Amino acid sequence: LVGYPSGGPLTVSYGGAVSRVWEDEIQTTASSAGGNSGGPMFDGCGEVLGVLWAGNSEANFSHSSVAVRAALARMTLVRPPLPEQVPEFLQGEGRLVWHYGAEPPPMIDCSGHDGDWWAGVIEERAGDLQYALGHAAESVSPCSWGHVAAVGWTGDISSDPDSGEESCTPRRSMNMNNPGEAILAELGAWDRSVGRFRFRAVAHPFSCPGRANYSLLFEPAEIDLNVKAVLVAADGRSIPGGPEGWGAVTSSGRSASSRIIQDWDAPTDFTPAAVRVTVTRLGASAPLLSETLPLDDAARIAAGPALSLSLKIAARVDPESGAVRVCIERSGEALDCPERGLPAAAPGDRSWRRTSPLSWLEDVPASLALRPGSALPACAIDPALPARAWQITTVRGNGTAIYVGERQFLAPAALISDAVPWAVISRQGNALPAARIATDHRNGLALIELIDGTAASDLGEPIALQAIPGGLEGASAYLLTYPWGDTRRYTVTVVEIDELTYRRIETEWLGSDRAGAALFEPCRGWLLGISLGSDALLRAGVAAESLRELRARRSAPALPPTAPPLHGPAAYPSAVYYSAVQPDFGGWICNVRASERYDVTYAVYLVALDSFDAAISVNGEAVSARTCGFQGKVFIVEIRSDQEPDAVCVAPTEPERFLTTVELELEAPPGFEIESAQEFERGGCPGVREGRWESTHFVRVRSRGEIGLDTVSVRLENAASDQFRISGHSRSDPDPDIEGWRFNVDSGEPVKLVIEQY
Repeated sequence: LVGYPSGGPLTVSYGGAVSRVWEDEIQTTASSAGGNSGGPMFDGCGEVLGVLWAGNSEANFSHSSVAVRAALARMTLVRPPLPEQVPEFLQGEGRLVWHYGAEPPPMIDCSGHDGDWWAGVIEERAGDLQYALGHAAESVSPCSWGHVAAVGWTGDISSDPDSGEESCTPRRSMNMNNPGEAILAELGAWDRSVGRFRFRAVAHPFSCPGRANYSLLFEPAEIDLNVKAVLVAADGRSIPGGPEGWGAVTSSGRSASSRIIQDWDAPTDFTPAAVRVTVTRLGASAPLLSETLPLDDAARIAAGPALSLSLKIAARVDPESGAVRVCIERSGEALDCPERGLPAAAPGDRSWRRTSPLSWLEDVPASLALRPGSALPACAIDPALPARAWQITTVRGNGTAIYVGERQFLAPAALISDAVPWAVISRQGNALPAARIATDHRNGLALIELIDGTAASDLGEPIALQAIPGGLEGASAYLLTYPWGDTRRYTVTVVEIDELTYRRIETEWLGSDRAGAALFEPCRGWLLGISLGSDALLRAGVAAESLRELRARRSAPALPPTAPPLHGPAAYPSAVYYSAVQPDFGGWICNVRASERYDVTYAVYLVALDSFDAAISVNGEAVSARTCGFQGKVFIVEIRSDQEPDAVCVAPTEPERFLTTVELELEAPPGFEIESAQEFERGGCPGVREGRWESTHFVRVRSRGEIGLDTVSVRLENAASDQFRISGHSRSDPDPDIEGWRFNVDSGEPVKLVIEQY
């Protein structure tokens, strides 16, 4: 399944199987989410089998290719009319105006908005148009805003489309860190006693035809300074700066980090040669500085972009020997003296004294001026990739862990609680208990190891952690993960690498629930990085260094003393936490009131199920288990001192696969059929009868007739016509023509399913 689930990047879902086929529909088990609808469903040869129209992480339904071809044959091509006369200010590259007039677009509710004129537009950055209108119109009322937008405005801004007047309002950037949003060239930099000036040619996201944009950035040396600036051209023309073009910000509450910016909008034949600046103190008339700052090279605009480089120098005098040591400060984090063999000093070390940033300009080499193409490489995904990524479940939620060999996995440290360092590592029905044995907080990684004695014969090949060469900016890569917590399916997401640093890989937004995901280069199968849960990933080379340190600091947590054993599909047969103190359960607090009659002990268990019932056995009888929150395969049980159990038992509430194990007679109106009828397979638990569980059988039904499933009642009977109650709620299927029910069969064998209309 290919699509854009949850509004994220392009995602390819693998691991699904075709479970049912009809003439016009195909059901699969491949994972999807909201936003996948409309995407194609491919087979392994690249043939389109259908188009997805409904589904979730468990089951999906696609219109078959037969149905799609039939629909195309029935369609009549009708192109919607576009407005014939559109004002100049609404036109622009990459923008389609699909409505213009005195009334809002039809079929869009704009009743709560006011406007003399209305436009409907489609463009990648519709917000830029809204910004421009806001500077020219009296008021702007967007009643629908996004890539497909409808906006109204009051005032006479080009209100007469036949007037022929052109109207264009350039956007002024107020982003102090990146004025103009795109720096085309650094044209000059000057350090003065009052502060530092930098002049740039910039590209605004909304720029008028035949105009160019420039920005002056002033970093004052002290607070309460005011500046006026005039841009001077080589032919003597000048453009004064105005108050409306200034913006200022103070970072971290320190005046030394204040920034003031002035933007200019100039004709393209205006070639800047100098900037005249006057700096005064607020409330004073006498200038502290009045100077004309010539540009380093007025031809830099045509020469191409430039790099702005800077560093800090730090010095330290040894109090005993008097020796002077000078080092470079790296990224404001530490002092690096590799040539002297000195260890990095902590930033808070007061024995070091630092300079202000020393900055200079360097031309960008031609080899770096152009980004490489971002087309997806034409190579197949390695079928062995899924064996290297596993789902990890902890008390803090789900994520992805990668296998690094020696029964060990790397996973995000944020997923692991200090109080409960235990986890379940799962893949395609195989669930194994594990524990955190070391943590690297600087890089956000945890080393997870299978509990001693756990059989692990099919862990597969470990992921190779190695340093990856640079030059991958703009390239595409594959992110392998289990984003919806379903170990039977894995998802491959195609992402583009935006930037590489020494430690990190910056990409586009990856979507939610991607913590721990592995980023692969598709053709060679290199591991590029590990997601820490945001749009940044830790580079594989840094992860390799972290892995060596983590293994050197290995320290396995101790299992608790004897606790009630766990019966059922368990990842580990004993409790991994057993104490009167409630553990850190991901910020969630158990709602338990103190009692004078008994104390409460908390036990944490690891199970091999995502959905299950729990019970405890006390003196050979089943008692309802007091559970305190479920987190997938890791859950907590409250054990009372007056009800010390012999065992804690779990049983599945939904079948893992829809396979018929029971034969039933069907009594129903025409058009109904049984999809599957199953009996749950559960291990024995001391004192817990099979009928104790909320459900023993699961039946799925399809309606092919005129009667819908929402208008019927169902019952299950044995040979003596005894009816069995429906346990819990009915299970809804993404297909509206399928419904499932859980039944509790407590006597005899079920032989008949009866369906009646209300």
